[in-house]
Amino acid sequence: IAYVINHAGDRAVIVDASLLPLFEPVVPLLESVEHLVVFGGETTFPGLTCVGYGELLGGQDAAYDWPELDETAAAAVCYTSGTTGNPKGVLYDHRSTVLHAFATLAIDVAGASSRDVVLPVVPFFHVNAWGIPYSAMIAGAKLVLPGPKMGDGEALYELMDSEDVTMALGVPTVWLALLQYCESAGKRLDKLQRTVIGGAAVPRWPWASSSACSSTFSSAS
Repeated sequence: IAYVINHAGDRAVIVDASLLPLFEPVVPLLESVEHLVVFGGETTFPGLTCVGYGELLGGQDAAYDWPELDETAAAAVCYTSGTTGNPKGVLYDHRSTVLHAFATLAIDVAGASSRDVVLPVVPFFHVNAWGIPYSAMIAGAKLVLPGPKMGDGEALYELMDSEDVTMALGVPTVWLALLQYCESAGKRLDKLQRTVIGGAAVPRWPWASSSACSSTFSSAS
């Protein structure tokens, strides 16, 4: 984590309060960070200006003077896993991000609309969450973010059920955990219409003929 932050030259870091215990030992290793924004809590670290996310937003003017940016200018950077060496920064420019977001809205890709409730169970650090946060906003769809609930079948079910999620996106491991919980608890996700599965080949569900599977992923793709 320290290598990525220092290599990117980050001046500000946003951390969820639940991750502060993991972030604390990283702080002495940071070279460029000046500001720490905490989501859902507060903290203090010597040498850093620390502020809560809500406090930060509350202190800003509602008006915003949008800058004029070149479409090929860098918009975001995600880092590789670094399995064969140090992680490498991959830049996304504004043009590619916009084009990708529009492409995912095609009916043969994700096809999100303003009637959808979209749940990307994909971290933002993994290829910008497949671009779904951008395309959902373009479509006017409700966007639900799972946070720490993505790895727990029961917690993920409760979130999807309470928010009436119609489209979910993620890797097979996540859906296996969800299906296992639905199978054992006899639960259904009646509002879920379709899924987009990527990152690995989709295994054949051992309970593919069960009612829990067919009702949970009735239109999985």
